[in-house]
Amino acid sequence: MHRDTVVLAQLEVHGCTAELQVNGIPVSVVADEPDRVPRENVAVEQLLVPGNNTLSLWVAGGSDPRALSAPRREVERRPMTAIGRLLRFAEGSGTLPEEGALLLEVAFEWAAGAMERQTFPLSRSRSVELGTMHGRWSWQDAPDLSLEPALVDEACTVMNELEAVVRAGDQRRFERLWQIPFDDAQRAYPALKAEALRLEMVDLLEACGRVTDPVPFRDRSRHAFRLVAGGKLVELIDDDHTPSFKLVDVEVGASLAQPLMLGRIGGRLQIVR
Repeated sequence: MHRDTVVLAQLEVHGCTAELQVNGIPVSVVADEPDRVPRENVAVEQLLVPGNNTLSLWVAGGSDPRALSAPRREVERRPMTAIGRLLRFAEGSGTLPEEGALLLEVAFEWAAGAMERQTFPLSRSRSVELGTMHGRWSWQDAPDLSLEPALVDEACTVMNELEAVVRAGDQRRFERLWQIPFDDAQRAYPALKAEALRLEMVDLLEACGRVTDPVPFRDRSRHAFRLVAGGKLVELIDDDHTPSFKLVDVEVGASLAQPLMLGRIGGRLQIVR
């Protein structure tokens, strides 16, 4: 563990859509669109595990994230590039690739001279040894999950409870629901203070309280939950590849996605990431 640095996962795409995963946990989806910078950085200290860490790149042709979870299909050749990186940056530095220390890179390129057709989505993975890092996380020792109707029901119950807490503006219950990621964040990022994290929670609840209906309707028929982290966690996403749980953004009045991953900790399904 390096207290004066931070490890970021970086995804850069050109001509395609890609998802980057760290140890089987989705961290970023980037589509090459005219109004979007095709590069994203995400802090991932809380996802790194002792020993080998795996970086996986999932690539789909086109600019629609839904293609990442669509049935495999052939696409005619056109230039595409997707690069996933793990980079260690000094605190306060920039986040350009050349400004950090490259720990691991996985890439896909489909250029002139390559085969005429390719089947998508496709994946590439590579691993690197990173030492002890921050120790084991609770989800690593959680039981494997099975994506059956009972698990979907249980996951929906967690979202319903979270919605009730948001509508009630109940800070204490909100903190209890987020206790695992709250504790893990402090462990992964020692500079983060507990009080600062609590103030963020208070601000979020207060912002939700200024909206008549802070939680948009969830259509269960669109839920497309999937197992991640080698089956230890269930990610709550819909068929458009966006998080199932959303809040209303006070500033613009639009929905704001709230990624949720649940694991069975202490015998019950809890928010883990």
